[in-house]
Amino acid sequence: MISQCYRIAGFLLSINKIINHILRNKQDIILWVSVLLLTFGVMAGLSYLALERTENSFVFPLDDTYIHLAIADQILESGNWGPSPFQFQYSSSSPGYSLLLSFVSSIFPSSPLLPLLINAIFLILFSWVVVKISATPKVGPFTRFLLVMAVMILIPIHLLGLLGMEHLGHLFFSTLFLREASRKMAQPKTHPNGLLILAGIFMCFFRYEGLFMIAGYGLVGFSEKKFKMVIFSSLFCILPLAVLGIYMLSQGGSFLPISILGKSQGSELFAGKLVSWLAKGANNFYENPFIISLILAQLSLLLFKLKREVRIWILIWLIAMLQHLLFSEIGGYRYEAYLIATGLLSFLQLNISKLDIPLLSVFQKQVLVLIASILLFPLLLRSVYFTANYPLFCQNIYQQPIQVAKFLDRYYKGESVGMNDIGASSYFAKVQLTDLVGIGDNAVFKFRKSGNYNAVVIESLARKRKMRIAVIHEIWLEDWIPESWTKVGTWTLSDNLICADKSLSFFACEEKEIEALRENLVQFAQSTLPNDVKTELFVE
Repeated sequence: MISQCYRIAGFLLSINKIINHILRNKQDIILWVSVLLLTFGVMAGLSYLALERTENSFVFPLDDTYIHLAIADQILESGNWGPSPFQFQYSSSSPGYSLLLSFVSSIFPSSPLLPLLINAIFLILFSWVVVKISATPKVGPFTRFLLVMAVMILIPIHLLGLLGMEHLGHLFFSTLFLREASRKMAQPKTHPNGLLILAGIFMCFFRYEGLFMIAGYGLVGFSEKKFKMVIFSSLFCILPLAVLGIYMLSQGGSFLPISILGKSQGSELFAGKLVSWLAKGANNFYENPFIISLILAQLSLLLFKLKREVRIWILIWLIAMLQHLLFSEIGGYRYEAYLIATGLLSFLQLNISKLDIPLLSVFQKQVLVLIASILLFPLLLRSVYFTANYPLFCQNIYQQPIQVAKFLDRYYKGESVGMNDIGASSYFAKVQLTDLVGIGDNAVFKFRKSGNYNAVVIESLARKRKMRIAVIHEIWLEDWIPESWTKVGTWTLSDNLICADKSLSFFACEEKEIEALRENLVQFAQSTLPNDVKTELFVE
């Protein structure tokens, strides 16, 4: 009886603590819920507009999302970290997300909608962190709401949620890491290491660009002579990635994912092509004005008298941004999302009413703030452009990759097929795919890396693997298409923005496949292919 009373008392005490916590954070919770409702509302609206263009089928706006789904399935089924079960590959540039997606797939029924569930959770967590960061003195609730929503729109967080890839998770862990790193640097004795290391591990596991943040943290820490603290925490953050790389080597794969080795601009540096490497970095900078504007805005903030942890935040960010410009990809709204988010969040940590710059009048300070706001305008244009075109992106993916997957699964199930965009087909179609670009194929990647990849190699590979047909964007292969292949037909989109090319070509790899491929294209066009995709045949 007494023990039961203790349990009841303990339960009531717990409820009381929760209620007190809610009352203390009432304003934050109301703001958080409001931001979530508005963000999810925008996502729902965009999804509805997209469904009208995809015959009521939910489609992700990028083919790469389906590669993640295929890799997650293969991790569960064959232990392979690539989209194909026919050879061991390390293709995932986000091992953490692939593992998480495979774990969720093992719990829930297999569905292409699972990435939306995962991203919804990360969106909820990230929104709460942003709300807490925005809690600066003398900033009213409505102003906070406007500032938080501005950050969400400029990222743009609603598109990352609908994308169904790892970028939203990486953004969340990067924000958490940067917040903990700046606090730890500013107050090393009072701030623990645990959350910093945990956030750093997941940040790197979700995207290898997390290493840029680790390097920024290390350089700032070294400049402040905090050697022991920085080395200890940084090693713990990168150790799991190193262990995973060694495991992949032991399985016949590569230390880094093929997707990184095939795309990373940093490979130019290790190849001794320093000038080419710098030129690519400069080109990244030049072609993305929103990056220039954000960097200038961050530099303008350093003119203010900032809290020490905010200044450290900006310095780490600037170092990470420089590395990303030189070593990684920029463009669209996903690869650089973690930098856009953490760059914008530095503004939310400012107490606008107390900003002070020596030797400047109040009017001059107001002008400076106005200039910083104008510098962020390209980010708004970027967000508006991709948001407005989201339904068309989904339509394009539905018209090409999704239809190709249906076509292959219907007529070439279990057969060997060559492609350059393998996402939807590797997930939906039960075929033996050869990635002719090499991101999802070790053999092709090795040929391309050696510089010996050509039409003769492709023809030999096709014969060895008994490839029946190839479905390719010709601009990807150009002079590499074997002369023995016969172009049977094409599918052409009337309005393309996201696919590699508006025209997709179907080749018969052997003469005996020509007639069957032609009949299959005719039959599919009559029964399944959307009316706004034009079919053209080149053989009678």
